[in-house]
Amino acid sequence: MWCWHRIRESESGLCPACRTPYGDDPHEFSAVDVEEVLKANKEKAAAEKRERERLRQQSISGSGSDVGSDGEGAGGGLGRGQMDLPKDRTQLANMRVIRRNLVYAVGLPPPIASEETLRRPEYFGQYGKLSKIVLNRNNTTTGDPRRASASAYVTFVHKEDT
Repeated sequence: MWCWHRIRESESGLCPACRTPYGDDPHEFSAVDVEEVLKANKEKAAAEKRERERLRQQSISGSGSDVGSDGEGAGGGLGRGQMDLPKDRTQLANMRVIRRNLVYAVGLPPPIASEETLRRPEYFGQYGKLSKIVLNRNNTTTGDPRRASASAYVTFVHKEDT
């Protein structure tokens, strides 16, 4: 940071960056016109809208199908997050599907890692009616029972139950 006084008195009086001369008053104020700000904001919003439309048209023409052109479809469509539809299955690894009635529990001890146990009122049954439970048991290569754990996808009937 340069000292304005030093630049004016002992230096050349020019800005070190752009070499324009400094004025006598270092605190020059120029009022911003509200109408100019509103106009600039409208222009910016219109440019963003045109860009989104261009990208949407490009993704529709690039995929070769009309799936998702109405704003719905696989992966939630072009709704709230404005996500493009994947062109092949390799892109699905980077997508996250949010289901409001699904819970993923990790670190479950092996003694309770059964569907019957997890359905009980002491575990997930207390939160609502369950429609499906999918268990994943961790099979370690060392066979150490202390490191064994399980995970479960628990699907509820109603999304309000989660």
